[in-house]
Amino acid sequence: MHRLAAFLLILAAGRAQSPEVHNRTGKFLSVHYGNAQVEWMTEAARRVDMMLFSANSRPILPAAVRQANPNVLCLGYLNAMDVDSKDPAVQPDWAAIDRREDWFLHDEKGRRVMTYIDRGYRTRYAIDRSNAGVQEYLAGRARRVIDGGYDGVFLDNFDLSFSFRNTKKLSGIPAGVTNARWQA
Repeated sequence: MHRLAAFLLILAAGRAQSPEVHNRTGKFLSVHYGNAQVEWMTEAARRVDMMLFSANSRPILPAAVRQANPNVLCLGYLNAMDVDSKDPAVQPDWAAIDRREDWFLHDEKGRRVMTYIDRGYRTRYAIDRSNAGVQEYLAGRARRVIDGGYDGVFLDNFDLSFSFRNTKKLSGIPAGVTNARWQA
């Protein structure tokens, strides 16, 4: 897990910004999930210093918003809690992921744990971040985000303690997962 964390913490180190950005209080963040509209995003970029996008939704966004604000830091969103077989960023890899049962968290009956069932999802499955293959997969997705023009990655749901205990959001409690294993 430490390799993945170190890789992701590098993010946008070394990106130069103009001196005027450092001499004022930052206008921190504009968050946009889903299919963001380029026109609205370029307008928002004029008012903030950092923007967070669903990296798979509009790969043209970083370049477009930088035309409006060359100093804006663009982060691509990456969920580290689960994989969604319907997510366009996951679909190219889904057949291989689906065959790796050891990548998924399972309940006491051996069924894959689904996430966000309270929102109606039935295609999102909790992943086991302690698995080296999952770590490599997430690192590869992060690399694709950065290679796609983003300055870094916003790694969401990267909890340091095991938090998969909400049965309203989950199809079951993952079996055999402890904080020690989760943090390994």
